[in-house]
Amino acid sequence: MTQIEKLDRPEATPFAGAYTLRETAVLLRATTPPLNVNLWQWKRRSDQFIQPTTQHLSQWIRLGMGWDKPVRVSSKDRVIAFADLVRLRMIALLRSRGIAYREILVAEDYIRDLRGIRQPFITEKMWTAGSDVFVAFSEELIAASQHGQLVFEFMGEFLKPANHGLMFSLDGSPALWKPSSAVLIDPAVQFGAPCIAETRIETRSIWSLYQAGDSEDSLAEAFNLQRSQVRDAIEWEQLLSNAG
Repeated sequence: MTQIEKLDRPEATPFAGAYTLRETAVLLRATTPPLNVNLWQWKRRSDQFIQPTTQHLSQWIRLGMGWDKPVRVSSKDRVIAFADLVRLRMIALLRSRGIAYREILVAEDYIRDLRGIRQPFITEKMWTAGSDVFVAFSEELIAASQHGQLVFEFMGEFLKPANHGLMFSLDGSPALWKPSSAVLIDPAVQFGAPCIAETRIETRSIWSLYQAGDSEDSLAEAFNLQRSQVRDAIEWEQLLSNAG
């Protein structure tokens, strides 16, 4: 899947895609670093990768959204929307690459002013190299974390895309997040819970029955799925469990 793909789809309801900070923290821990990095590698390389907590997320929300007044509730009770989940995902991804939070805030504020948009970490294509965040502007790459410093051409080979697996609606709003090849998070489907791709079946439904003793074959038959889809759902939920 490409990072940005326009979709013609119905609007989500106001109650779609609501996530507690604990749910969000688990999702980000399970996908930061990306799924192609084993958990044991992640834990052993704690100097490179982070495991965001609800306290991290509260800080990221409070300090990174100065244009809005956050509701004064505890971390336990705070609920965020799908767009905010995606923004926090990008911050976690940048932090996992060793970029300091201060530099991330500088980049977000700079891109916000440059583009005149509220949520640049959702809609803008970005790259990283070393401790900096880069964005495209007027056919040039600039270092947003360095207040717009131009990038020398030879640096292009060192830039790494910061893709978060999003698909967008025709109006440019974030529509879907694909955290793994077999799982989709769609705020308009099952209140934004992770589902098996191309279905409305929540992965946690498969997981709970599997934990209760149902076999992969029986679950595939009961839900009219391929066994590979059932296995993918179980692997995803196992990843969430390990990250919880």
